[in-house]
Amino acid sequence: MHNGGVAYANTETNIVIDRSGMTNNSATNGGVSYIESNGNIVINRSEITSNKATENGGVSYIESNGNIVINQSEITSNKATENGGVSYIMSSGDIVIDQSDMTSNGANLGGVVYAENSGNIAIIGSHMVQNSAQSGGVVYSGNCGNITITNSSMVNNTAKRGGVAYIHEIGNIVIDRSNMTSNTANSRGGVAYIQQNGSIVIDQSNMTSNTAEQNGGVAYANTETNIVIDRSGMTNNSATNGGVSYIESNGNIVINRSEITSNKATENGGVSYIESNGNIVINQSEITSNKATENGGVSYIMSSGDIVIDQSDMTSNGANRGGVSYIDTNGDIVIDRSYMIGNNATNRGGVSYIDTNGDIVIDRSYMIGNNATNRGGVACSNSDGDIVINRSNMTNNTAGNVRAKCVFPC
Repeated sequence: MHNGGVAYANTETNIVIDRSGMTNNSATNGGVSYIESNGNIVINRSEITSNKATENGGVSYIESNGNIVINQSEITSNKATENGGVSYIMSSGDIVIDQSDMTSNGANLGGVVYAENSGNIAIIGSHMVQNSAQSGGVVYSGNCGNITITNSSMVNNTAKRGGVAYIHEIGNIVIDRSNMTSNTANSRGGVAYIQQNGSIVIDQSNMTSNTAEQNGGVAYANTETNIVIDRSGMTNNSATNGGVSYIESNGNIVINRSEITSNKATENGGVSYIESNGNIVINQSEITSNKATENGGVSYIMSSGDIVIDQSDMTSNGANRGGVSYIDTNGDIVIDRSYMIGNNATNRGGVSYIDTNGDIVIDRSYMIGNNATNRGGVACSNSDGDIVINRSNMTNNTAGNVRAKCVFPC
C-alpha cells in the first residue's frame, strides 16, 4: 500500500469530502486522503467509518503546510497503527473539528488527531466518545502547538498518558465550557497531560469521574507548567496522588471560584499535589468531602512551596495528616478569610499540617468542629515552625492528645 486510500495530492491541491460516505478504505498513510504539502483537507457533513492506515492518519494525512477541517460529520472506528487515528499533520498545519462526533477511533499517539510540530488543534461543539491511544486518547501535540476544547463533551476516552489530551512540550491545553466524564489514564493525567513548558487551563467546565492509575486524576504536568481551574466543577475524580491535579516540579496550581467535591487520592493530595517548587492557591471556592488515604485531604506539597487558601469554604475533607492541607518541608500554609468546618485527620492536623520548616498562619477565619485523632485539631507544626492565629474564631475543635489540642505545635 502507498498513500491516500481514496485521494492523493502532491502539492498546491485541496481535497474536499462533502455529504459523502467513506468506509473500509486503507493506505500506508492517509486511509482516505493524503496531501504532501500546501493543501487543505475538508470533510463536511459526511460519515467516515472503519478506515485504516498501517502507519499514520487513519482518515487524513498532511505532510506539511496544510490544514484539516472536519465539520458536522460522524467519524467512527477509524484506526492508525502508528499515530492519528483520524487525522495526522507532520508540521505547520492546524486541525479543526467542529460540531462532529468521534467514536471508537484509535492509534498509538492521538486516538483522533495528531499534530507533530507547530500546529494547533481546536475542537468545538463536538462529542468524543471511547477513543483510545497510548498518549492522548483524543488529541496529541508533539511540540509548539496548543489544544483548545470548547463547548464539547469527552466521555470514556482512554490512554496511558492523557486520557483526552497530551502535549509533549511547549504548548497550552485549554478546556472551556466543556464536560469531561469517565476518561481514564492508565498512568498519568486522566484528562490532560503536559510533559513540559505550558499550561493547563480549565474554565467554566465540569470534570466528573475521571481517573489516573498513578497521578493527576484530571490534569498532570511534569515540569515548567501551571494548572489553572477557574469557575469549574470537579467531582469524583481520583488518582494515586493528586485526585484532580498533579505537578512534578516548577509549576503552580490555582483553583479559583470553583466547586471541588468528593475527589480522592489513594496516597497524597485528594485534590492537588506538587512534588517540589510550586505553590497551590485556592480562592473563593467551595471544597467539600475530598479525601486522601495518607496526607493532605485537599492539598499536598512535598517540598519548597506554599499553600494559600483565601475566601474559601473547606468542609468535611479528610486525611491521615492534614485534613485540608499538608506540606512536608520548606513551605508555609496561609488561611485567610475562610471557613474550615468538620475537617478531619486520623492522625495530626485536622485542617493543616507541616512536618518541617514552615509556618501556619490563620487570619480572619473560622475553624469549627475540626478534629484530629492524635494532635492538632486545627493545626499541627511538627518542628521548626510557628502557628499564628490572628482575628479568627475557633469553636468545637478537638484532638485526642490535649498537648496539641486545636492549635499548639506537636
